[in-house]
Formats: sequence, structure tokens, C-alpha cells
Amino acid sequence: MARQRKKHKELSEIESENRLDDKPLTLFGKVEDILVKLFWPEFEELPVALMAISVILVILFTAEVQKEILRSLNQDDSWKLMIFGLIVAYTLLRSVYHLFVIQKKTNYEKRAMVRFAAYCCGFAGVVGGLKSLATGEAYVLNLAMVFVNLLQGGVLLLLAHFEVVDESNMSDEESPLAGSVANIGVVIILFFLLKEGLGMHWFEVFSILVAYAATFASPVADIVERLLDWMFATSSVRTQNEE
Repeated sequence: MARQRKKHKELSEIESENRLDDKPLTLFGKVEDILVKLFWPEFEELPVALMAISVILVILFTAEVQKEILRSLNQDDSWKLMIFGLIVAYTLLRSVYHLFVIQKKTNYEKRAMVRFAAYCCGFAGVVGGLKSLATGEAYVLNLAMVFVNLLQGGVLLLLAHFEVVDESNMSDEESPLAGSVANIGVVIILFFLLKEGLGMHWFEVFSILVAYAATFASPVADIVERLLDWMFATSSVRTQNEE
């Protein structure tokens, strides 16, 4: 299974490299690349699945969120929320499912996962930026970053709302299994440490988990896989020497 995932990942990387166009190294090209990286999302299945797990944790272990959901269900137009909830639940389950099963994603699944991730990142960016401004944590040194987060989050929310992002924003690359399991452990530990240990509000915790998923999940997964490969290689050498 691990070899199959690794082979699939290598093929995805080759296909991704083949799709890249050769661009002249100009100032305009550099600025364009920076803007694309900032405001045009490219998602992988691991960060999206971790965002889904973060949503599940918030719903299961936050009484405030549960009460709000129940209150909304008592409204006259609760059927709309129920339909929306079913769509979200399906997206959450499929995101986690694809983390453990090697299966080609349909275009519908890709679109749903991309828009879900865009909403999560947009919410985290806007809430994180507003929280920094409201609490006075936006000092001069990081004020620019706060506004970048606000702008980036706002753009992502608009892209998701107007369905500008689609399946082309979702990578076909399979996530390494061991690295995925390690990241799930990190997200669960972070959730309870921040919420129960430090007493942070749920939207602050969620914003941090989304930031971790989007920024650190893939590098951490790669480190775990390389560490395991090194351990297995070392173990094989020792076994051969003993024989």
C-alpha cells in the first residue's frame, strides 16, 4: 500500500511538472507568481481532510456550536440548513475517505472539497485578522501580515461563494498514509491543548488548525515518510549484516 501511494505521488508530481509552462524570469512574472500563490488556491487532499477533521472536532466538542445548530434547526426554513448540512457532511466524509483509500476523485468531489477548503481558509484568514485587530495584537511589525490575512481570506470567501474555484484547484496527488496518520494525531492534540488547556475560543482554535493544515501538514507528512524510509533502510542493512 505504501509503495503504491509513493508511486502514485511520483506520477502526480511528474504530470504536474509537465503542465507547467516555461516563463521568462521577469519582474512582472515574479509579481504574477506571488499574486497567484497568495490569492489563487491550490489544495491537496491531506490539508482538506485535516480541515474536515477540525470541523468535526469543533462540532463534537463545542457546546456553543451544538446549541447554534439546534437553534437553527428549529427555524421555519430549517430544511435548507438540513440540505446544506447533508452536503457538508458528505464532503467531510469523502475528504477523510480519500485520505485512506487510493481512488480517483470525481470532478464533483474535487469541486466540493476545493470550495469547502476555500471557505475554511477564508474564514480562518478573516477571523484571525479581525481577532488580531480587536485585541491589539496587530503591532506595527505584523500589521501588514494581518491585512494580508484579511485580504486573502476575503478573496477566498468570494472565490468560493461565486464558484470561481473548481476541480482544477484540487491536486490529484495521494497523501502518504503514515504522514496522514501523524498529522491527524497532531490536529487532535492541538485541538484539545488549545481549547481545553489554554481555554481558547472555538473559532480561534479552528483558525489555528486550518493554518496548520494549509501550511505545515504536507511538509510534516513528507518528514514522517522520509524518517520511516530511513528507519526501514537502516533496519534492512542491519539484518543483512547479521546474516
